[in-house]
Amino acid sequence: MEVIKKGSIEPLLVVLRDRLENVATLASVTTLQFDTKKKSDNSPIQSNVPVILDTDFPMTASCSINTTLAGYVSGEEYKLYIKYTSGGESPVLGPQFFRVEDD
Repeated sequence: MEVIKKGSIEPLLVVLRDRLENVATLASVTTLQFDTKKKSDNSPIQSNVPVILDTDFPMTASCSINTTLAGYVSGEEYKLYIKYTSGGESPVLGPQFFRVEDD
């Protein structure tokens, strides 16, 4: 499980795979965003945040986790969901788990 330092803004890299092989690059989808929720009670922390793409890694989503927000608590676990639109479909992928810790 990835650990992100409390009080920082860090990228969380998520490698995606399309088992149906309809999406070869995330650059071809629209409204590529992520949400984070607290694992214990599913309360939202970050919502509809744009994903950053790296053209060298076309199926890797870089999600900027902002642990300066009040919803992030050291020692807690969180869930990340990636969502986008491709054609007529709007999948929500995840969860990808991560933890927030002090130094």
